[in-house]
Amino acid sequence: MMELDPIVVPAGWTPEKDLDYYLDRWAEPHGDYFAAALERVAECYQELIEVADSALRHFEQHDPRLVAVHPATITLAEKLRRLAIATNGRNASYAWKTNCSEHLHNALWAEEERRRVMENYYVGEERSWLFSLCELADCLGCAATQLEEAMKAEYRDYGAPDS
Repeated sequence: MMELDPIVVPAGWTPEKDLDYYLDRWAEPHGDYFAAALERVAECYQELIEVADSALRHFEQHDPRLVAVHPATITLAEKLRRLAIATNGRNASYAWKTNCSEHLHNALWAEEERRRVMENYYVGEERSWLFSLCELADCLGCAATQLEEAMKAEYRDYGAPDS
């Protein structure tokens, strides 16, 4: 289950702890640690976007009431809100709707955390911690996995070439 605690560098954090934390989580990169951490965040963020896009396509193809929207025209937060509306109106079990609602909430939270954390990296500082980027990548990746699993749990045809 995903923790919804804000990503905050622990008190007393040092550059040595930061590097050790990074190396414990991920292998040593080929090149710059900071660039590698940003790349991991970008990959996990893209994964979440792709899962949201896939879920939207699935519902738009299977529910004639929904108007298809080109995924590149709306933000991830808008996609997730649109999914919340689509899933809430589905003829599905209460347990699945509850589970899906929780995962969509987690994904929205992860998107807001991404925005908040990344704002801290807009202006170069002497110390740009790897900790926050490691945690953010994990948060985004977890949100993507949970949302995809929720869709697969209810819809056998989810992820099929036509969906």
